[in-house]
Amino acid sequence: MAHRIASAWERAGGRVVPGIDMLVQQALGQVRLFVAADAERPLPGEERVLAAMLASVGRDPRRPWTGA
Repeated sequence: MAHRIASAWERAGGRVVPGIDMLVQQALGQVRLFVAADAERPLPGEERVLAAMLASVGRDPRRPWTGA
């Protein structure tokens, strides 16, 4: 059923985001908090960190979801 809802949403012009992508972005924010005490401040080498996180869950690091 969820797939049908997602398909209908896309046909209506909406964007469907896999849940794992949102979880990776949330995890990145947590790492920022642990390292820099600021969830908004990018980490040194964050591109590599995000790529490794995405790859670890089978997502393409070249196509990260940015929330935009």
